[in-house]
Amino acid sequence: MLYEIHVTVDESQYLLLKRVAADEKLTSIMIRNEYGQNPFQLMITRWTDKESVEAAIVKAKEIAKMLQSKGLRVIRTKVETEIANFSDDFVPLGEEYFEFHMKVPFSDGNKYERLQEICKSHDAKISILIQSKALEFIPICTLRFDQCTKKEAVERRSKWIDSIREAGFPLSAKMHSELCVYDDNRALDQGWLN
Repeated sequence: MLYEIHVTVDESQYLLLKRVAADEKLTSIMIRNEYGQNPFQLMITRWTDKESVEAAIVKAKEIAKMLQSKGLRVIRTKVETEIANFSDDFVPLGEEYFEFHMKVPFSDGNKYERLQEICKSHDAKISILIQSKALEFIPICTLRFDQCTKKEAVERRSKWIDSIREAGFPLSAKMHSELCVYDDNRALDQGWLN
């Protein structure tokens, strides 16, 4: 099964992370959340194919330990997988949660305000990917749920997408529909998604 690993480091270590990521062939990104206690999140992201959740978590912790050995201050380790791997009646356990992300391009400030309104009405949040390989500055909208079935989460996601589409926004072709299976610092999103 494929898993996506995110290891977040201290935002002040941007240049060091860029160098380490290049040396270790990792992808580094910087996210700017619209608000919250930690609006800037600097991280690496990497896909891994593992036989179990436990093996994916071990791999994530190995990457975090390697980053620490290079002088980076790790503040979060997170592992996600596609929700397609789970049945409709699946409910996240313990600290697990569903998370949906999509890019929503826009051309003017008025549209951004409308996107904010739509996201707020669905309890979704906006961030900007401000540093990536593609050098994009496109809003990423995020919706997070726990305490519901996969079917309920997907239905709520569909209503959210429909609202964005009906408002005339072009949607990116790729929607990330994930189950977070490990997050050792969910409080990092305090005031934003929590």
